Amino acid sequence: MQKAERIFNLSEIEAKVLAEVYRQVRKKGEPIDAEIFRVRNRQSAKVIQPLKQKGLLNDPDWTLLDPSLEGIAAVAERGGRYAKKFIEASSTIYAALEKHYSKTPGKQISVDKVRAVTKLERPLVFEILLKFRDEGVVSGALDLGGEHEAVTPSTFFFDLQSLNQYLVWRRDRIANASQRSPFPGAADANAGAVGRDLLGTYANVECTALWEKTLARMPTDPAGAITLSKTLLESVCKAVLTDTGIKFHEADDLPKLYKSVARAIGLDPGPPMENSLRQALSGCFTTVQAISAIRNEVGDAHGKGPGRHTPSLRSAWLTVGLAGVLSAFILSSAESAKRP
Repeated sequence: MQKAERIFNLSEIEAKVLAEVYRQVRKKGEPIDAEIFRVRNRQSAKVIQPLKQKGLLNDPDWTLLDPSLEGIAAVAERGGRYAKKFIEASSTIYAALEKHYSKTPGKQISVDKVRAVTKLERPLVFEILLKFRDEGVVSGALDLGGEHEAVTPSTFFFDLQSLNQYLVWRRDRIANASQRSPFPGAADANAGAVGRDLLGTYANVECTALWEKTLARMPTDPAGAITLSKTLLESVCKAVLTDTGIKFHEADDLPKLYKSVARAIGLDPGPPMENSLRQALSGCFTTVQAISAIRNEVGDAHGKGPGRHTPSLRSAWLTVGLAGVLSAFILSSAESAKRP
């Protein structure tokens, strides 16, 4: 990328810290420990949070640091050799995906097919597609091996014809999200504090991480966030049923899981309850059904053609907010049900 074409506006210290995080991640081959990095790079303390807020750094599980696709692009803009190679290869792969999906909208394309079309090395293709999936550019299974590894386009893919357009779009969405989000801090790429505040002390690590991931995806991929909100509720229900010793099938749908949980922890609106409370709890089940239906209609779990509806950010906030509050209510109710 030429200097005149810079997409990301960074201070000198931000650029330096971001490049160092990326160098260490490349060397280690995985996200690095955030606390160790802060201790060894004290100048980073003031800029890590702004880098997260700009969407350039991810903080998986609250304790790790990993540059986002945009973060790698920002390093490439400032001359990072491997970052530049990575972004150039990413642009090539994005163009190949765009060509494939234009001809066959919604149809999966395998990792090996992408490699054959782009002539890039398979490990690099796989690494880039993983990053694309984590960023919500595509969805699909990438850990099954061989021909089963394939990806489908996200709901916004058909509106963005190049990686450069995607990077500009994501930058602007993140910048604007803080002005439109009804949840303070939700535009922050590190949504850990929000997740912990909402789910309290009741959620296990997996559920809390899912909530954080849902919020982090919201500014740039509303459809992906909607899909994750349903996954969050399913995980919460399964965690409660496992904890109470009630059997369920992995294939059980969300409404069935919720009904089992409601019976197990006393959320089933039976006769002893007052009318108003019974109405509220019945409304919870209606909400569960609605979240499940919304995910099926506009989520990103299935391939979509160019004519398929893309959810607005406002609609996604409603869905995600309902899923988060309901998850917190289920978990706190399950905890209360344990007490004599």
